[in-house]
Amino acid sequence: MSIQVFSAKLLSSDSIEKDELYSILIKAYAETEDLMWGADYIRISRDDFEKFIQHDQFMVATYNGHTAGGLRVYRIDKDIFSFGTFGVRFDLSGHGIGRVLIAEAERKAIQAGALSMKIEILRPASFEIPIKTKLHHWYTSLGYKITHTIGFEKLYPDKAARLLTPCLFDFYVKNL
Repeated sequence: MSIQVFSAKLLSSDSIEKDELYSILIKAYAETEDLMWGADYIRISRDDFEKFIQHDQFMVATYNGHTAGGLRVYRIDKDIFSFGTFGVRFDLSGHGIGRVLIAEAERKAIQAGALSMKIEILRPASFEIPIKTKLHHWYTSLGYKITHTIGFEKLYPDKAARLLTPCLFDFYVKNL
């Protein structure tokens, strides 16, 4: 069993792998954030996905030669990077794909001179979603420390009206 991670920019513009990666991301968020956004939630438009790839901000992971997941990694400022729009095929959960993707995102940030990685988890304010709780524990086990929480509506007032329930962003930082 082998996990490979590389820039999605290396995928051809009309590749099946790129379509598979996009589908994995859409499904991951549709199934984990449906109680916040509703059943027809699309986390990232196809146009934005393509732009992020063109700007070399997406990494793809393969498992035994098949598209398994990916994430967006990008610079916030001189010393801070972030990753998000992160998804792995549900049937491959527990195979280490997410851990390898994050390690590669951290490696890329370090190579670019970053001192820390900042991420956030969106969650409902008044109830728990098991996958969000699991992500909290997983990220903290990888060395990420929660720094603060902000109401989604304070950061994105125009998008908050589309939420089914009030939500919060939990921010985490890891020194690299």
